[in-house]
Amino acid sequence: MAVSLTHTFVSAIPDGSDATVVRPSNWNAEHTLTGTISTLMGFDSTGASQSVTVGSGLTYSAGSLTATGSGSGTVTSVAALTIGTSGTDLTSTVANGTTTPVITLNVPTASATNRGALSSTDWTTFNNKGSGTVTSVTATAPVVSTGGTTPVISMAAATASVNGYLTSTDWTTFNNKGSGTVTSVTGTSPVVSSGGTTPAISMAAATTSVSGYLTSTDWTTFNNKGSGTVTSVAAITLGTAGTDLSSTVATGTTTPVITLNVPTASASNRGALSSADWTTFNNKGSGTVTSVTGTAPVVSSGGATPAISMAAATASVNGYLTSTDWTTFNNKGSGTVTSVSGSGGTTGLTLTGGAITTTGTLTLGGTLAVANGGTGITSFGTGIATFLGTPTSANLAAAVTDETGSGLLVFATSPSLTTPLLGTPTSGNLSNCTADGTNAVGYLTIPQNAQTGSYTLVLADSGKSIYHAAAAAAATYTIPANGSVAYVVGTTVTFINMSTNNVTIAITTDTLYFAGAGTTGSRTLAQYGVATATKMTSTTWIISGSGLT
Repeated sequence: MAVSLTHTFVSAIPDGSDATVVRPSNWNAEHTLTGTISTLMGFDSTGASQSVTVGSGLTYSAGSLTATGSGSGTVTSVAALTIGTSGTDLTSTVANGTTTPVITLNVPTASATNRGALSSTDWTTFNNKGSGTVTSVTATAPVVSTGGTTPVISMAAATASVNGYLTSTDWTTFNNKGSGTVTSVTGTSPVVSSGGTTPAISMAAATTSVSGYLTSTDWTTFNNKGSGTVTSVAAITLGTAGTDLSSTVATGTTTPVITLNVPTASASNRGALSSADWTTFNNKGSGTVTSVTGTAPVVSSGGATPAISMAAATASVNGYLTSTDWTTFNNKGSGTVTSVSGSGGTTGLTLTGGAITTTGTLTLGGTLAVANGGTGITSFGTGIATFLGTPTSANLAAAVTDETGSGLLVFATSPSLTTPLLGTPTSGNLSNCTADGTNAVGYLTIPQNAQTGSYTLVLADSGKSIYHAAAAAAATYTIPANGSVAYVVGTTVTFINMSTNNVTIAITTDTLYFAGAGTTGSRTLAQYGVATATKMTSTTWIISGSGLT
């Protein structure tokens, strides 16, 4: 490794032409620092450079500092467990080579094939299974049951000669023993495994070029040295304490002991689901039948063990069809007629042609009387059958022989008539009719609307005369605005005053012209005066007459 130096002050003066002297660019350039071969350089507390002597146990060559032995020391920190979910059982791995080894614990979710942590969802599902009523409980050794609907379930403590439950004392004893049957073991260098169910696990002794186990000789050598690198981490010790997954680490050695507590899953514990509990929960049923009833023809004896039955069907009993009746019924309805005859009775009909034993024709004749539901006729008139089949106005007109006019059948409400000849009707209302398709039908006389006091005209006053009687007091007759009463253009109203009191003819917001003068506004009609007002446009009227000012 080359070490270079530069000056804090940088010269801005350009180089001269003489290359034999130190120029500004030489001052500004990086300077290579050289030293004694195979030595190290460091800095003391004052910042001055010093040569570093390589002590025993280390060699320095070609820029590399190499330890002559494998270091040793004390573990200073172990990281918290990294929790994973891979695999089908609890497993752990250790990343060696540092003073802070990383340990990965795989805790798969418990299932029919996995041993692992029971999820809260599965725990609730399994715990909620089974809702029936216990009617009888038996037990298979080592479990003992007193039987009945309220059994006492018990189990003796296991001994060398008795099957039973495992006591806490024995659990501690057994827990300190081995871990069961090996099914497969692999090794990661420097650990070597021959594999299989009976693997041979081996490790070479560690040297400067070989990773392996630490010999007692090297241990003594390394133990006298400073701190170093973790060389081995013991396998995880499994426990069952607590109510959730937890781990502890015993620090202070080069082989830290890690204890992982995985309690057995229960109503209060999060942990590993035992295979026995998994099977128990998964096989739980959905209850016991407590009562069954039946609806006829099904009959039930009721209770938790009902007898369901149904009677055989007869002429008076609903039930199931017997095979005998099925055969009988299935063979019915396929016979041959041997003789058919008939008679007309008293209805006016006659039946001839019987009796028929093989083939023949029965003929029905005569006329069905009206009293028996008949028509009393022997044939339809022209067009009647067609009208009955398709009752249209055209078919009705074809069936009728003394009609007048043509077109469609007319009924009383809102009929449409085309050029009808009405003759002399006895009554009628032509208020919505026109004389020529546009103009309303008028009066042959001028109807009179007698008033004795002030009055505002209404739509029905169109074409009428407003009569002010002789004894009437003074009054004002008002023509309403078009926005209030929309008289059609051309509407005419006549005013007659027979009273000694004047009548004022006024208009609201529209315009009333005085004929001849063209002035606008209200007009006065004196005694014996007659005036006529005509609507010229939607908002203008004109008035003229005698006695009008």
